[in-house]
Amino acid sequence: MTVDNHYNGDQLIERLRDGDNDAFREIIDHYRSYLFVLAFRKLQNEDEAKDVVQEILISIWNNRGKIKINTNLQSYLSGAVHNKVSELIRQKIKRRERESFYLEHLDQTTSTLPLEGKEIYVRIYTAIHGISPATRKAFVLAYLESKSYKEIAEEMNINVQSVKNHIQRALKLLRHTLSQHVYDSKIL
Repeated sequence: MTVDNHYNGDQLIERLRDGDNDAFREIIDHYRSYLFVLAFRKLQNEDEAKDVVQEILISIWNNRGKIKINTNLQSYLSGAVHNKVSELIRQKIKRRERESFYLEHLDQTTSTLPLEGKEIYVRIYTAIHGISPATRKAFVLAYLESKSYKEIAEEMNINVQSVKNHIQRALKLLRHTLSQHVYDSKIL
């Protein structure tokens, strides 16, 4: 699938660099469907493909004044989709490996109460997946991938204070969930 080759992306980028909002709207209107199809072909997940396209477009807007394209706009955007999809796939693989490792070693722990350990893991896992996607992403990047707040802010295209807020929300929910578990255990 290709987009109209006669479309002048160079002029569009120049206008975008100059802060022309209409140029950005034209990029969105002209390339969004194309980018979605590229991402969907590789991910086979509609929501993830939409997220990839949205992240690319947000990045273009946020970096509009300093964007440099050494090829045509369509090739640049195709490369951006490829890079973003590859990054997402690597993150998924790492997450699965960590989860698999943890589950394998959960059975091997020397805990005196192995069933309780599994129950806590299930509660933590459930709690983490019960929070909003942005809050969960910030928490996972900070605590499971050991990224700094600055790195997380750059990856999520938000400011450092927003990262702190997301992580505080996640920790508050986890504390509540775990304290409820301890309370429930004492009652039983």
